Amino acid sequence: LVPKFHLAAHIEGCADKFSFNWTKNVGRTCGELVESNWAALGMMATSICEMGFGHRRDTINDAMCDWNWRKATGESE
Repeated sequence: LVPKFHLAAHIEGCADKFSFNWTKNVGRTCGELVESNWAALGMMATSICEMGFGHRRDTINDAMCDWNWRKATGESE
């Protein structure tokens, strides 16, 4: 699937085939929120690149869990 913002940059044949609008069992979404957390993780890049595989994976997992927790607890604001 291609997020709506990026869909216009793809060839015309992609629009219907990879649109969130025409995919079965997909709710109404822009699809961009999937990528928005990577901007926050970008600040960790210089530290993560020096880590071993296991430590890097644990660090990214912890950051993603923290992101999801903050998003879930902040929905009422």
